[in-house]
Amino acid sequence: MSTSMPPPGPWACLSYPAHNVHPLLLSAFHALEIGDLDLANSHSSSSIPTLPAFLISDSNRAIWRRRLDQITGHQGEQIPWLSRVIVYSPPASVEENAMLYLDDQNRNISSDQHKMSKPNSVIVGRIGFHGPPSSNGTVEVGYETSPEHRNQGHAKAAMQIFVDVARGMESVKILRACVAPENAASRRVVESAGLRIVGREIHDRRGVEDVYELNVCGNDSGSC
Repeated sequence: MSTSMPPPGPWACLSYPAHNVHPLLLSAFHALEIGDLDLANSHSSSSIPTLPAFLISDSNRAIWRRRLDQITGHQGEQIPWLSRVIVYSPPASVEENAMLYLDDQNRNISSDQHKMSKPNSVIVGRIGFHGPPSSNGTVEVGYETSPEHRNQGHAKAAMQIFVDVARGMESVKILRACVAPENAASRRVVESAGLRIVGREIHDRRGVEDVYELNVCGNDSGSC
């Protein structure tokens, strides 16, 4: 079903069942922007793992600041479009799943709760749209994985989740990502999700970037 706004809750896709992307509360944005990781964790959902220190690096704090500036005066309608955390839950063995199930039964935890309480889950990065669609239906996506989790397929999984979400929104026509020409790893990520280079631009803050786009409407005109 097509919608004009991003769906609520965590997002996932069938292609990468070990990954999902979770939203953060506005109060967590504020805590991350000031570099208070304990406060940010206290304002995070119990369904996600502990937030890593990676999220309060200088560069990430600058991102939270920009996102908060976007939200100011927009009464919160931008929040569903913005940064989410990438959660990876390593597939458990049959024996581990059986032990978790028995433990959950002993504690009267439902099967739905069990799915959301994987003890080995870890946050491996962040991803988000830069904001709502432009007048022509273009949304830009940006992401970063934490240093210790790079080159392990996590960004590729998160990018595919965002492609699937974009395809389900009638307000989105084009998905865009901008990649520094020397960033071969990021280029592989966006190309794996079907985005193709359409040009090059000079960003006022990030410098020279190659622009990649994907028509999520399923036709060449970009008109859904």
